[in-house]
Amino acid sequence: MERLEATEYVLGGSEAELKRLRAQAAEHEATARWLLGQIGLRRGSRVLDVGCGPVGIVPLLAEAVGPRGQVVGLEREPRFVQMARAEISRLGLTNVTMVEADALASGLEDGSFDLVHERLVMVNLPERTKLVAKMAA
Repeated sequence: MERLEATEYVLGGSEAELKRLRAQAAEHEATARWLLGQIGLRRGSRVLDVGCGPVGIVPLLAEAVGPRGQVVGLEREPRFVQMARAEISRLGLTNVTMVEADALASGLEDGSFDLVHERLVMVNLPERTKLVAKMAA
């Protein structure tokens, strides 16, 4: 089974890094909201966020799709999945689930999402074309 080759996430998974990522998400929130509005993401949509990490755009996606929609956060780093689940619980996001898997071998059905999103994942990948092809499938 093919897997993505990625460089190690050098910033780690400490509480300080989580705080930095929360601040980064807050800094990008207005732009992210605007972009989501531009693409016409509808309530009830099903969205995949590839390489979602411990925080990021998942809360905005969850808000955009509403309670009848679904957001799946896909992350291969176990420590980030654990942190993301805690953040999802803290925020009370009932329409979000986490999947711990590599993006090329997630077991998620191709074509089963209305939107596939990634943010700041490609910078850690030496071979980006495989991920782009999988996201488009």
